[in-house]
Amino acid sequence: MIDIIHYIAIVQGTVTGFVLLFLKHNGKRDSKYLALFLLLLALAITNEMYGDYTGDDFHLLSPFKFFLLLPNLIYLHVNSKLIGPNSRKIVLLNFIPGILEFALLSTILLLIKLQIIDSESDSLYNLGEVYNYVTIAYTIFIQVIILKKIRQYNQNLFAFRSTIHYKYLNWLKWVCTIIIVNEVYYILFYIFSPNPETDDQSYFIYAIIELGLIFYIGMGALIQANLEVEIPLQTTTDSPEIETGTDRTEIENASDSIFTEIESFMKKEQPFLNPNLNLKVLSQTIQIPERQISIAINQNSEQNFYSYINQYRVETVKNMLANNEQAKYSIVGIGEAAGFNSKSSFYTNFKKVTGVTPSQYAKEMS
Repeated sequence: MIDIIHYIAIVQGTVTGFVLLFLKHNGKRDSKYLALFLLLLALAITNEMYGDYTGDDFHLLSPFKFFLLLPNLIYLHVNSKLIGPNSRKIVLLNFIPGILEFALLSTILLLIKLQIIDSESDSLYNLGEVYNYVTIAYTIFIQVIILKKIRQYNQNLFAFRSTIHYKYLNWLKWVCTIIIVNEVYYILFYIFSPNPETDDQSYFIYAIIELGLIFYIGMGALIQANLEVEIPLQTTTDSPEIETGTDRTEIENASDSIFTEIESFMKKEQPFLNPNLNLKVLSQTIQIPERQISIAINQNSEQNFYSYINQYRVETVKNMLANNEQAKYSIVGIGEAAGFNSKSSFYTNFKKVTGVTPSQYAKEMS
């Protein structure tokens, strides 16, 4: 049964990996790191199955494990979504652990084939134990770093976007969590199982988690393949530092002036009707830096960009319902006309502002 699960995982990882590898958005392969992750994970499973088949821990595929590269590929994917394309330096630094791992395992394999060292020696066994624990600890460490970056990204979404539907990276949070759980389970399984080499029942769970991980990564990457890179990691909601000699009153007055300009633009041009409106688009339109817009909105409305824009959309919906627009459009259609791009976002924000759902509000107005 475990072999069947492994075969499914290999096929699924290979097929999905190649699909993601050649999938392009705006001429770029945005999911290439996840594609490489799936392909190398499928190779690692193949490596393991081949070792079980031959009964040899050191075979021709042994160097191709890349356990120290796999977590870095997820990091590179997340990093590319947060700050844009990775520099060559960042890519190289993240590939170095995998390259060193490959070189070490290749050297060991060569020494065994040349009969310089014995594959059954205690020293080689102990080295293998150290290698296993190092790869597990390193994998968990990288996942924790990724989780922190994703958390900060999700928090900053509300400062930069007026619509967050399908923009969250929560699915990648689950990927990291699953990987951590899988690694911890492997440690517990390896330590507490009386016969880890023959304990198929416990290993079956490990194989299922591995298969689920491949499926989840593939589906998540395909669903969010077109995620736009617009959210820097640095927070913008904090007040600016006041330089020496700078009058705080002048800064506050400037913020008030900017907010007045934003309010005027909102009421006259109604940019919030565009479901893709974000801080960058607004900044380019009114020729005011993003940070100044964010600060002005925070200080004068006590709201983040997301709440501020959606409040205008809610008011637009209320006006349309008051004018009996539901006779022409459905409730959801009115929400879309006001700038909401999903039913869930529409209902959530409307109830947050009014305390009732759009349908309940429409009944009260009729």
